[in-house]
Amino acid sequence: MNRRNFLKNSGNFLATTSVGYNLLSQMIVQNFLTAAKAEAQELQSSLNYLNIFMAGAPLRYTFDHWLKTDSSDASVEFNAMTANSYSVSNGLITGVENRTFNYNGYSLPYLFSQSVNVSSGSKAISSLLESMLVIRGYGTGFDGHSFNGAAQMAPLGGAPSINGLVADNSNKIFEAIQSPSRGSYHAFTSKNGKAINILPINNPLPTLLEGFKKPDNKLGRNLKESQSIAFEEARTKLRAFAAQNSRASEILQSNVSNAEKMLKKGINNLDSYWQEALPRYTQIIKTAIATANIANINNINILSNETGLWNIQSDTVFTLGKDFNFQNSLAEANIGLLAEGLALTEYVLCEDLAQSIEILVGGLDNLNLKLQNETQAKKMTHINDMHGTGVYPNIFLMNGYYRGLTAGILELIDKLKNKDIWKKTMIQISSEFGRTTRTDLTGSDHGFNQMITSLISGSFTGGPYIVGNISNKGLSSAYSGTQGVGTEIKNYTQKGRPTPLMPASTIAQLLNVSSNPYVNLAAPLVKNKNGILVYEFEKGKITNA
Repeated sequence: MNRRNFLKNSGNFLATTSVGYNLLSQMIVQNFLTAAKAEAQELQSSLNYLNIFMAGAPLRYTFDHWLKTDSSDASVEFNAMTANSYSVSNGLITGVENRTFNYNGYSLPYLFSQSVNVSSGSKAISSLLESMLVIRGYGTGFDGHSFNGAAQMAPLGGAPSINGLVADNSNKIFEAIQSPSRGSYHAFTSKNGKAINILPINNPLPTLLEGFKKPDNKLGRNLKESQSIAFEEARTKLRAFAAQNSRASEILQSNVSNAEKMLKKGINNLDSYWQEALPRYTQIIKTAIATANIANINNINILSNETGLWNIQSDTVFTLGKDFNFQNSLAEANIGLLAEGLALTEYVLCEDLAQSIEILVGGLDNLNLKLQNETQAKKMTHINDMHGTGVYPNIFLMNGYYRGLTAGILELIDKLKNKDIWKKTMIQISSEFGRTTRTDLTGSDHGFNQMITSLISGSFTGGPYIVGNISNKGLSSAYSGTQGVGTEIKNYTQKGRPTPLMPASTIAQLLNVSSNPYVNLAAPLVKNKNGILVYEFEKGKITNA
């Protein structure tokens, strides 16, 4: 598929295999035996890893592409395409601005002053900041969606990829999971020959287990019989091991009943889980996107004057009609694939099925938009490769997009905390690259020297943390103002603008994997010392370089 079709239709990929439900039960049993032995030997130490990949690379200045964060940074020449709110006078939009929210000594984007609702109630988006690290200021020097997406996961030829590192350190039933397939954006390399399971996003959980259906004949056992036999075989094996005289068997003996419950749930209750979790995430994300009366965002009429500043990127570039109030466009909007990916992640982590998970999310779906020269509004999708989205739609759409993303993440974190899993989990939010913002305010282009990624993890507090320097110099007259272009870090192992090896090494360090294959070429920028991140080099800043 070409790049555009991939970005639009990534949910249609699937890859499945066929082996046997009895094999699944054996693998679950083996996982319990391994877990018991590991607990006895205190071997389990690396973190769970979730990579959220925003296909298409949306503008991130509203969320985690932080620019000037404190007064010690160099002065910023403002580029309005990085703005995150409207200037308002007498109930009318008069321009745009960068509104900030002060937290723990940092001036951060306006988004973090807002709140969203999750199933446990209202949550401040700023609650993410305590456990958040932003890594910015690196690049590849080369354009291309698939190249830059893959290069950040696997930045060193012949070495394991980040997801492969996690799989190599895991003894879970499934070594790594990706849903849906990322196609050419994908990179997975394991030192130990581990494999990645690629699942369809529209029905991932049944497929995850259906892949183990017995293939010994075309008809096979019926589903109920296969599950029953598999469960009985597994229970027998668990009890036999637990009867042995060893420290590991003592640990397992105390957990046999829980093991049996997991076996039953893992084999029998997939549908009931999916029927509850998917609507829950969908509603939380949609509600966050559509929330009204946010000051300087959607508490005023948002009316187009039909210039290029009001263009919007979908299949092509359209101009919003001036007699339509853009404020009403997000009432039914959602983020493509996000709810499905987070529901899958919750199940996989809470059921202890895998340690490395990759999900892929698209743009804003189901927008209600009335375009220039049209008489009625229609449903449209705003894609993340937003070359043609002008400054005024950008603010409204990106605030909604990142509200939806943060609401979904906060819901997942709550569920992982309930299972005491969050402190052993890291979420990485990534995209192919950052974006260069045009001086004429009509859109943005590929920022392959303005890359950004962020980590949110229960393994540390005291945030936010920020690493990686960016230059205050504009790229050219077409892209003037502070863009977040990467620049050199004092005394760092990589001279000049760092490459994706820099974030990969830092991530590997924080994942606490057994070895860091990138460390000799790019040192980690921070280390976790008793739950607090310590800067190994200078804190990220804006420079005049």
